[in-house]
Amino acid sequence: MMDADTMATKVAEARAEAGPPRADQGMVNGNLASGGHKLSLLKVHETGENTRGFDWGGKDEADRFTERATEWEEARMKVGADEDPRAAMRAAQAARDAHEEASAKVEVAKAKVEAFEEDSDDFLSDSDDDGMLAAYRAHRIAQMKAAQRGRFGELYHIGEAEYGLHVKDESCKDQVVLLLFKEQYEACQCMVAALSALAKRHRDVKFCKMLSTDANRDFPDSKLPAVFVYRDREIEARWFGLQVHGSSAPSDADVERSLAEAGVLAIRSTDET
Repeated sequence: MMDADTMATKVAEARAEAGPPRADQGMVNGNLASGGHKLSLLKVHETGENTRGFDWGGKDEADRFTERATEWEEARMKVGADEDPRAAMRAAQAARDAHEEASAKVEVAKAKVEAFEEDSDDFLSDSDDDGMLAAYRAHRIAQMKAAQRGRFGELYHIGEAEYGLHVKDESCKDQVVLLLFKEQYEACQCMVAALSALAKRHRDVKFCKMLSTDANRDFPDSKLPAVFVYRDREIEARWFGLQVHGSSAPSDADVERSLAEAGVLAIRSTDET
């Protein structure tokens, strides 16, 4: 704690920085300069009397503190004898303002969504245009069918390094059909064409093709084309050659029937792709 003489000196310096006193401050400043720190200002401090004539309307907490503070309290805070709480008050007020602004934005967004949903419901329920409503329903049905068809849609060519990821691992989520083939054989070309067509029709099943030598260097050519179905990393069904599908040149419908009988997929017409 500083003594009265030091305090009076500090106050005098602060008063000099603040400029000339107001007309109603003569008695106050004279007493402060003489070190009389318990004169009439003590009464103001104790009663909270507003001696400065501030308009307190629309002020924040820090502003109101400034308006309530006596000149003696201001002088003590200026020289560091007392802590000035206004910085903390303003930070807290800024945080409250930011929270209120964010809450207001959320409420506005909610109102917009609710208004949009209400308008949409009114449009669909009150519309006299049956053709428009039917078109909307058809569009939504088409969207749902597209979502149900899955995410594949082609016959993927993979190599030895990709077998684990695209076949074994993928079979834990979706069924995988793997074709082992060699390009020079006509029977293999026939199966490639059939599975390519089925991949577009059954997008929820992953179709892959792989050179037989990439899968196994000793895989016999007499068993080509070879088709395997994987589920949960295990082989669930297999076919060797073409005759097992009912023809020496089976169509995609013939191969689809074999896969359907094995429970791999359901037969679909070409207009469902």
